[in-house]
Amino acid sequence: MAAATARLVRLRSMTARLCAPKVGSMFQQAVGSYFRCREAADLARLLSEAKNLGAKTGSKAMLSKPNDKRQRRTRMTQHYNTILITGAAGRLGSRLRVGLAPLARRIRLSDRVDIANLQANEEAAVCELTDFPAVQTAAAGVDAIVHFGGAPLESPWDEIVSSNIQGSYNIYEAARKQGVRRVVYASSVHAIGYHPLEAHIDAEAPHRPDSLYGLSKCFVEDLGRLYWDKFGIESVFLRIFSSFPEPADRRMLWSWLSFDDCVRLVTASLVAPRVGHTIVFGMSNNMIKPVDNSLAGHIGFYPKDSAEAFRAAVEAKTSPPDPKAPATSLLGGWFIDLGHPDDEKTA
Repeated sequence: MAAATARLVRLRSMTARLCAPKVGSMFQQAVGSYFRCREAADLARLLSEAKNLGAKTGSKAMLSKPNDKRQRRTRMTQHYNTILITGAAGRLGSRLRVGLAPLARRIRLSDRVDIANLQANEEAAVCELTDFPAVQTAAAGVDAIVHFGGAPLESPWDEIVSSNIQGSYNIYEAARKQGVRRVVYASSVHAIGYHPLEAHIDAEAPHRPDSLYGLSKCFVEDLGRLYWDKFGIESVFLRIFSSFPEPADRRMLWSWLSFDDCVRLVTASLVAPRVGHTIVFGMSNNMIKPVDNSLAGHIGFYPKDSAEAFRAAVEAKTSPPDPKAPATSLLGGWFIDLGHPDDEKTA
């Protein structure tokens, strides 16, 4: 009804202008005549559309809103035939399988565990990222890869090497061999964790990893640079800070990325006309912005959520942090305080 009302208002406005007396100089009248002719044509077209829609629906409403989110999603443009999502059973991957559904005819879901509740537009590709033949099979016939698989936190070196470094190399090599032209990768703030907040870095700041996990993210960002420069595979690297249902502590009041904004970020990375090798910081539209995202403006990511809605509750249940503590003053947060994971494993 809102759309129909807006169109009726436009019709009344155009009609009023067409019927208005002609005043002013001859030049002004000539210009006005030109635009009145244009509006008359538009008016005739709108009236015809209204008549046709009314005849089809038997109603005065000229436009109707979809009655659910699924109907709205089907009206979006499908940019791809098939998108592969790795880590599809994880916290973010499970959100992406739903959020990215409108972008492709088919969503292929890959993880090391079984994928539950497959939908009609989904297919499973269960495999280890270290199994290159299986990864290559998963990438066959794919138009784009959303790579969210791998170790999600600081882990022993052997696991980092196999899951994050070898696994990501296999993804890029499979993309090269299968003709995939774009990869969207879940990088992390921990690739630049030792930069201080007040430095307000942009995407050209050097890597300063705060962990073996962060080091693996640096490797994949550079791996993507090689595959763009040498093989023409585009990549967007999402330096995700803290993506959870809601902020859990005071740090997340500036680092939080809502699930919906995460979907918006990946969507923008997939539909942007050209990305080359792009790094973008993944945060919602929080009041405090310690990094500069301007070098990713061509992606078209516009976060809509903000941690401010949670500020009062978070501050009520947590104490102010020490501003001199490394975990407070550096982007990496509590990862800064972690020791070497292999020491912890053998202790």
